[in-house]
Amino acid sequence: MPRLVIKPAKLLAILVKYYNFKPIRQKGSHVFVTNFEHSTTIPMHGGNLDQGTLGAILKQAGLTKDDIKKYI
Repeated sequence: MPRLVIKPAKLLAILVKYYNFKPIRQKGSHVFVTNFEHSTTIPMHGGNLDQGTLGAILKQAGLTKDDIKKYI
């Protein structure tokens, strides 16, 4: 599958706006989000998300890279 390059803030905005995720809490630079069916943690570090981290976040959120590509 082709690489998806995305910043953590953009991913968080997409999850909140289009997939009804809500930020529940933040500890340091990590934001915990849930839509009460799925939940995940997004590291809000500088730069783009690593591919493994992005894959894990999307898997926990019940989404695919194609779901996110629609809104970039």
